[in-house]
Amino acid sequence: MGFDDRVKTHDKCESVLSHVDRCASGLRILLYRIILFGQRTPRQRRTFAREDRMFQQFSTRGLQPSERVDAWNNVIGQTYSGLSASPLRPGFAARIARWELGDTILTRPASTAVSVERHHASPQHPVSRKVLLHCLHQGSGRLRHRRREVDLRQGDLVVCAAEENYHFDMHGDHELLIAEFDLAAFGETPVAWIDDVIARAIPRETAGARLLNDFMLSLWREGEMLDDEAPRAEFGRVFADMALACLRPSFGVRLSEQAPLWQRAKAIIASRLADSSLTPAALAQELGVGLRSLQAAAATANTTPGSFITQKRLMLAQQLLVAERYRSVTEIAFDCGFEDSSYFSKRFRQKFGLSPNQFRTTN
Repeated sequence: MGFDDRVKTHDKCESVLSHVDRCASGLRILLYRIILFGQRTPRQRRTFAREDRMFQQFSTRGLQPSERVDAWNNVIGQTYSGLSASPLRPGFAARIARWELGDTILTRPASTAVSVERHHASPQHPVSRKVLLHCLHQGSGRLRHRRREVDLRQGDLVVCAAEENYHFDMHGDHELLIAEFDLAAFGETPVAWIDDVIARAIPRETAGARLLNDFMLSLWREGEMLDDEAPRAEFGRVFADMALACLRPSFGVRLSEQAPLWQRAKAIIASRLADSSLTPAALAQELGVGLRSLQAAAATANTTPGSFITQKRLMLAQQLLVAERYRSVTEIAFDCGFEDSSYFSKRFRQKFGLSPNQFRTTN
């Protein structure tokens, strides 16, 4: 499925969810505004809705191809001063969601292949105390920052200093989860070690990366459903506290090559359950071993790589079916790495004795 097709699918899902929420008694989507092109003037198409500063969205889908890059740069420049993008291939398409949690700003940009640069006229290293946490949710890329070049895989994290220059090359279709917060709110403690993690990849295999990825995804899933009494500023502070805890160098230690093979395999699986391309063969290749070696390592735990991946995905789906009742079974299946919802339902029934809908109804 191409990027434009995924954008259309996303928009259809948003429309269905919006209709359900309007009809459901007692439910409201708080100040949730979708800026749909074709329903706004050209001036409005290029800006976020200023009257709604909590949850906002922007997409290039309704614009002419010749207008898309300028419109996109206008929008991302409003959010992050000095930021600009240059497509790396024809057919540019992009979207972004923006959410404010007190002083913490969350964004979720996605686009086709692009080069993104943040340039300040007078970089202020090390005066600035704002940092940007980037979680690469889909795709791969490379960051240039502080004279370092950092290769990023799906699930990896990287931190940038907000008031310094940096450059991302995103090689294909991709999606990022980004959080900006100010270290000044935490006193002097984080500043002592934050430079040790800026412009360094935090591998998806680490516990800190997995926790932050999961927590950020949970925030986005729940974001538009929060009512007007939700303590957003407190949520933002909790997130920033958790991010700093997970980013500490002593916490984000990657499993060494000397760790048992199956232990390393399980760490990768845990970080990539949503990735439908994660197969036993792909896992073995990433670990740098043959498939038979991986199978032998799994056999020590009385399982197989394929079975273990499927069982973990089904366990995650079981949790999401109960915790996120407003989402469709198909959406949850896709988020758990299943490309076919019928196959997902079949495997779910085999494991739990009920269809996904039946399980949701009885729990």
